[in-house]
Amino acid sequence: MNYAFSRQPFIWLAITIAVFVGIFLTNIFDPINVGILLSVVGCLSLPLLIKCYHPLLIVSWNAMITPYFLPGAPHLWMIFAYLGFIVALVLRVVYPERKIPTTGGVSTAILVFAILLVATGLTGGLGGRIFGSEVYGLKKYFAIGAAIAGFFALISRPISITKARLAIWAFFLPGLTALLSNLAFLVGEKFYFLYWVFPPFYALYQLPEFVPGTFGISRLGGGLVASYCLASAVIVLYGLRGILDITKPWRLMLLVAAILLGLLSGFRIALAYIGMALFFAFFMERLYKTIWLPIILGVSAATALLVLPNADKLPLPMQRALSFLPIRIDPVAKYDAEASLWWRVTMWQELWPEVKKQFWWGRGFTIDARAWNLATEGQKRGFVRPYELALISGDYHNGFLGIIIPLGIWGIIVFLWFLIASWLY
Repeated sequence: MNYAFSRQPFIWLAITIAVFVGIFLTNIFDPINVGILLSVVGCLSLPLLIKCYHPLLIVSWNAMITPYFLPGAPHLWMIFAYLGFIVALVLRVVYPERKIPTTGGVSTAILVFAILLVATGLTGGLGGRIFGSEVYGLKKYFAIGAAIAGFFALISRPISITKARLAIWAFFLPGLTALLSNLAFLVGEKFYFLYWVFPPFYALYQLPEFVPGTFGISRLGGGLVASYCLASAVIVLYGLRGILDITKPWRLMLLVAAILLGLLSGFRIALAYIGMALFFAFFMERLYKTIWLPIILGVSAATALLVLPNADKLPLPMQRALSFLPIRIDPVAKYDAEASLWWRVTMWQELWPEVKKQFWWGRGFTIDARAWNLATEGQKRGFVRPYELALISGDYHNGFLGIIIPLGIWGIIVFLWFLIASWLY
């Protein structure tokens, strides 16, 4: 039997699709056109997605990529998280013999958290700006849901030992894309097209240097995420013992580069994160029983004696990052750091009565659209408190308040359950 077929129908089909895509591309800002284009691209990419959903999710998870031309501007990892979860679920149904790795109580805790999230959303209200609702906050539910879906998509396919090292690099290194936001702003308007896919948020920290009348310290905002990711990759891959291997000095150089990026970002939390990670690695690897204990103590003391007395000569972002230490720094850096701490503490004091109100049942992640719009306009005119937008949006800069107010005490319990289960696993 002859199975030969002509390529001509496929050629005409490709031409037809290309014509329709070209028509829809003439108005890319129309949501209907965007939806149709995404449907076409999705259908054509389905075989690739089924085969590569797992590596695509790994690579995109820490990548600072946000397709702003999509409705709601979801981060790229959110898209692949939901798509990966759907593909993994379908493959599990079609191939029931596929085994999903067990995660102890971690999966159970996450499922209970998802149920709690849905319950608070239904009682607190759901709405989004893209739907013209009077209540915002749907994107937060979407993001947390993406994290839950992404977890199950990630564990749906085991990673072989031979590919584990590559997977770790692929997971963490895309976080360096956060620096592209700063780079595009630094180079100039010719590269502003990058902001179609890379969030401009981190470039806002450079404004004081380039915009007259803007108060603050110009710093490398994207260095915070880049510092986290680079330090995490090096510590996870090599451990502190491997980093200190003198035969492979480039490992220590990568860690130093991560610390410098954190200092240039001006965020105090950058040094705190890396310091805590190294502290736990030091004890978990039991280096306190080796010759490395006096060596590390000696090098740390020498570095402190060399750097800290001269901290006021460092660039201002670095001084700001070190401002939590009892050292002499430039008054500008000190004021900038103290001001940010002041409005956070003031906001927490104002929020404390809300803890009693939302203790047994949280109010969810909803945002009053009218209050948000009024606060936005008031901020432009200098009529609102510096933390007003953070207060309304639920961005409390505090882990405890960020859980108990929207989710109640049950959110705290489930979160602790998740942490304990993860540690025991």
